[in-house]
Amino acid sequence: MAIVWTLAPAIAETPNAEAILTELQSLDLSQGEEVYRIRHRCVSRISLTSLGEIAVKEIRHLRWKQRFRWRRGGQSKGEREFTTSVAAHAKGLPTPQPLALGLRHDRIGLQRVYQVYQWLPHAETLTDCVRRGDVPWESIASTLWHGAQLGLVHGGHSSENFLRSEDQWWVIDLAEAQVHDDYVREGFVRDIARIARKLLREQAADQAVIDTFIRTIAHVAHDDLMQEDIPKAMVRLLDEASRKR
Repeated sequence: MAIVWTLAPAIAETPNAEAILTELQSLDLSQGEEVYRIRHRCVSRISLTSLGEIAVKEIRHLRWKQRFRWRRGGQSKGEREFTTSVAAHAKGLPTPQPLALGLRHDRIGLQRVYQVYQWLPHAETLTDCVRRGDVPWESIASTLWHGAQLGLVHGGHSSENFLRSEDQWWVIDLAEAQVHDDYVREGFVRDIARIARKLLREQAADQAVIDTFIRTIAHVAHDDLMQEDIPKAMVRLLDEASRKR
């Protein structure tokens, strides 16, 4: 079955929307350069005449419930992630611009979800930056705090989905995210705890580096209690993970 493409609202309102849609409909995904793959998803870089370089996130091997829900008129997790990304970008959150959503289905239901985003050139993860000792903590904390002030609770944050591209920081992978009307302190504390825990688990940082990260977050947020609350949240996350095993 062919992929059915829908442009993000902001793109659909541009003068070249029809040209973009036409090019997407004839897109050969096998011609892309795969830059990332893990379990059921991968990201490829593709160049289009109408949009330039784009990132195509392909979500495969959907669970039966997701495929069946689509047949009943519901949304899969991949579709909801794209919808959240549209809302986040429209609110000014530091996330790549969502461009289009593609759905491929068969007789059983939804088979593939393709999310198209703005390409981030020369992107590297926070993990990579920390390993190299290149960590402008004030800039990192300011970007995370800006997102939190605009109501973002990532819900699945880590040092792998916080990227730097050409001296700007970006948040990606919003599959578990929610965009609230206002700042949600508990959600922000847990998001920072997830990032810190990932850095420790990946052995990219020692405890002294994590302490600096947390201290900077507390300073930027003008909330000294975070220096106690974030480590506590890290312990709770460990407890929750151990109970799921």
